[in-house]
Amino acid sequence: MRGHLAALLVMGALAGPVAAQPPLDPAALELARVLMARDQTLYDDADQSRIQSRIENLLLAEQGACNAFVPACRAAATEAARQFAPAFRQSERERRERITAYLLSDMLQPAEMARFAQYLRGEEGARLLAAVAMLRQDDDRVQRRRRELERMLERATPGALAEARADFRRRSRNIPRAAPR
Repeated sequence: MRGHLAALLVMGALAGPVAAQPPLDPAALELARVLMARDQTLYDDADQSRIQSRIENLLLAEQGACNAFVPACRAAATEAARQFAPAFRQSERERRERITAYLLSDMLQPAEMARFAQYLRGEEGARLLAAVAMLRQDDDRVQRRRRELERMLERATPGALAEARADFRRRSRNIPRAAPR
């Protein structure tokens, strides 16, 4: 019973601050959900065991909770955490969606958000988001290709630098030179 109450208090603590926020535009929430559905890394989800451990530690740290060193107390917290971890994860995802929606509504107009959400639901939008996600990746293939392109483009830099060097020499021809060292 105590575990259920503590888990509900944790859920209620998450819901409290959201109610104090200004009303959220439905277009912003829809765009946030589309973006986050296409790019799961935006949820910043922890795995199930980390969520359970987090809930368990919150329950055991509650004022008036049983002694965490007693095996029965730890088992009760573990069971309550296991039972409520899916609901906790879902509430965390919804909280992330709302945060993203508020951030999007700070930058975009409602009509723009609706158009963007519609576009991103389509095949082209999905490919665009996949391309952006690929640019953010740190996997070996992307890093290898990035280094290859950097080497290729370094060859073009001397030409641009040569032009800048010639222009600088022309402009600085009559300016006194620094004393020799």
